Amino acid sequence: MSAKVQCPICARSVPEANINLHLDLQCPGTGGPSSSPNVHATPTPAIKAATRSKLDAVQTPTIFGTQRRPSSSAVKVEREDKEEGGEKRRRSASPEAGGKRARVDPLIANQPLAEKQRPSALSAYVGQDAIVGPGSLLRRRIEAGEGVGSIILWGPPGCGKTTLARLIAKTANAHFKELSATSAGTTDVRQVFEQAKNALKLTGRKTILMVDEIHRFTRPQQDLFLPYVENGWVQLIGATTENPSFKVNGALLSRCQVITLFPLSPASLTEILTRALDALDLPSTVRIPRQLISFLADVSDGDARQALGALELAVEVCRSRAAAVAALADDVDGVDGSQAGLGNVSADRAGRLDGESGEVKSDVVHDHGPGSGPSPGGLKHGTDGNGCHAITDAADTTEADDAALMLAIRQGLRKGYNRSGEERYDLISALHKSIRGSDGSAAMYWLARMLESGEDPLYVARRLVVVASEDVGLADPSGLPLAVAAYQACQVIGMPECRINLAHAVAHLALAPKSTRSYTAYKRAAALARAAPLPPVPLQIRNAPTRLMQQMGYGDAYAYNPDYRHPVHNTYVPQELAAHSSHSADPDAHLLKTDEAERRGKEWDETRLRRWEDEVNGGAPWMGRAIADDDAG
Repeated sequence: MSAKVQCPICARSVPEANINLHLDLQCPGTGGPSSSPNVHATPTPAIKAATRSKLDAVQTPTIFGTQRRPSSSAVKVEREDKEEGGEKRRRSASPEAGGKRARVDPLIANQPLAEKQRPSALSAYVGQDAIVGPGSLLRRRIEAGEGVGSIILWGPPGCGKTTLARLIAKTANAHFKELSATSAGTTDVRQVFEQAKNALKLTGRKTILMVDEIHRFTRPQQDLFLPYVENGWVQLIGATTENPSFKVNGALLSRCQVITLFPLSPASLTEILTRALDALDLPSTVRIPRQLISFLADVSDGDARQALGALELAVEVCRSRAAAVAALADDVDGVDGSQAGLGNVSADRAGRLDGESGEVKSDVVHDHGPGSGPSPGGLKHGTDGNGCHAITDAADTTEADDAALMLAIRQGLRKGYNRSGEERYDLISALHKSIRGSDGSAAMYWLARMLESGEDPLYVARRLVVVASEDVGLADPSGLPLAVAAYQACQVIGMPECRINLAHAVAHLALAPKSTRSYTAYKRAAALARAAPLPPVPLQIRNAPTRLMQQMGYGDAYAYNPDYRHPVHNTYVPQELAAHSSHSADPDAHLLKTDEAERRGKEWDETRLRRWEDEVNGGAPWMGRAIADDDAG
């Protein structure tokens, strides 16, 4: 055990190995690292002399049978220090003063609020009721300690993937190892696997390996999991924000069960934020805007981590406001009551908030003016143009400060846009389908979502060129030139102006009539082109550049259509495919069908049509019903 020495400042007994830490951070005689701005000031000569004397008096271990004795000067300094500071030390060590301060782990003290509020029991887990709610199959297995096998937790950030994985491991009778694919490598994974295999041999206990951001492992790295997961030596719990179908090896995916987690609802976020705010145990002088919790729950997009981070920031801002108000109240206490008209105002009355009604308890608060901390409510004390003290109503100032705080939080909660993630393809798919469904408003919204998030306008323009031919097609041939022009405009102009060109193209394509005749014709032709055996090109329409080819019948009897004033016939398709020619008698067999034949080949769903008539057409029947009846007849 380490020998103890006496602190030269406060005369406490401290382990020798911790004397420097005690002097820097814990000694009450120095005031702590945050009590005074002069904490790191140069020690006075008296403190230096006392420190040297005290360190000379340290009881050193006996090594060669002798022991150093404290010098007379050290004894004198110690005696004087005890006589002069004895009463102060007794007060600081008394129970009323809190006694010795418990040592706090800096790693834990500096954790963000989201990490501190991570639930340690399944009963405190909020959200995902369909998956781990009361009575669900997964919850029953977790509470029974049976384990859930190897699983992949897939969901957006802040929805509770890591927390759920840790709770599963906590309730299971197994060793728990946690890795992050952002920092771990192949060596770390192999080491955990070998330890798990050996532990299973020796103790019979399985190992649960939680891998956060598992999609960041390359496919060869993911292959390392296969034998251990397949043989049951390791129970894998992977967490990912990306679609496992694209980011996780198919072989590994077939050995795991995918559990999809969803963004948290505003109600769940409200419960989480309320618990966190209660756990902070703020003093009554710290005023929290009453709409803060509901505001954060609405603007956090189901991300509890972002919501808690924003709450932590907002609380710090409110604490600084309360400190400014308290300091101002102390300053105003020295002002003559007849001049200020305020009297003595306690810090407890300055800005106390009624938790239920949201009304400010105090009727008077203080403020130095526009440049000082905001007033919690009531009256605002400042100076007029002549430098004299003035009393004004501060309710408007408080509301303005709260609004500014909310705006800053909203801007800070804007999520980054991942161009390589699933969200990008979801948004472009939403834009394409909205144009196809002729919902111009929805299409404009998805266009704005992409551009305002930083999407490359050329990526959007390329898709519009596709839409112009795939969905609008022959119904409005001008759509394709317009889409190409929009693409060229994006190349020439760039953002932000080219957003106007894209909006023009999106609006035109959404409002244009739709036809997929050319697109479906190609798909039918492609199916025939892939069917074996492939017939040869008819001789009549073959190219005949040489005499030998002409003698072989290439281009024989071909009629050049522009040479005739009337229609002429040529064999344009092999005999085996003659029924699919546009010149055949059966229009339903054509590859490129007429409008009537195209409509006859489409599906008729009376249920979906009635729903469209009720929700979109105001209950009126679709005008195309009569045409459909004529086609059917």
